[in-house]
Order: sequence, then C-alpha cells, then structure tokens
Amino acid sequence: MAGKQVSYDDDQSYFQNRPVVDQVTLHGPGGPGGNTTFTLLNSALVDTGADYSQLDTAAAAYVGLDPVMNGTRVQVATAGGLVWLHELTVDLELLGQRLQVTVHFGAGAAPLLGRQGLFLAVQAAGFGTKDWLQQWYPAGSGEQSH
Repeated sequence: MAGKQVSYDDDQSYFQNRPVVDQVTLHGPGGPGGNTTFTLLNSALVDTGADYSQLDTAAAAYVGLDPVMNGTRVQVATAGGLVWLHELTVDLELLGQRLQVTVHFGAGAAPLLGRQGLFLAVQAAGFGTKDWLQQWYPAGSGEQSH
C-alpha cells in the first residue's frame, strides 16, 4: 500500500484555532457578594479528550460553591501529568440549556468543556448521541461496520 502525503495550506497556525464555547454560566446559591451566576465568554476550550469539565475554584467561590469542602478530591491525568482537583456536580448553562454537569475544580484551572458536558448539552438540544461511542472498526476486520 502506497502512503499518501497531505499538505495543509492554512495561513494560520494551529494553536490559534481552538474550539471554544461562546458562553458557559455557572450557577450557585450565592457568593459573598450575593452573586448567583458566573459567566465565561469565549474562553472555555472544548476538550473532547477530557471526560469532565474543569473550572477555577475562584468561579465556584464567586457563586457560593465550595468544591474543596463539598466535593470529592480526585486525581486527574492531564497532558502535563497527574494533578489533584475537586469534583462537584453543579448547574452549568451550556448552549442555552441548564444542566447538571460534573466539574473538576482547581486553583487557577483553565476552563474546559469536557465530553460529559458536551454530550449533555447536545442531547438537551435534540441531537441523538446513542451511537456516538460505538466501535466502528471491529478488531481485525479492516472494514467499517456501519
């Protein structure tokens, strides 16, 4: 089998073209200033390699949530190595849908929208995701099983 060469003629470098969510709103009972929502605009990276979403603990505190006291401490494998974060299920508003989403919180954590949040949001918007995780190429077949 002969190899193929693929050339890209994009004039923009890859690191500038990242998928981000236009708006993510974290809901809580009310922080020290009485704030019940914290909204991120064009800054939550869509990370389909991450199982769960990730936010800074400062966002949680702003809306009166305390993932350190009320969440579960979990070790998470990242591209930079293993880190300890706090997992808490919270109300997030994504794509116009308010959903219960598992979020990993850490001090200074970059905002990420993981697969669970993405799947819940598109399901709530009417997309079927039942077949998304099927094995499309059975072992040894070399053919698509669709």
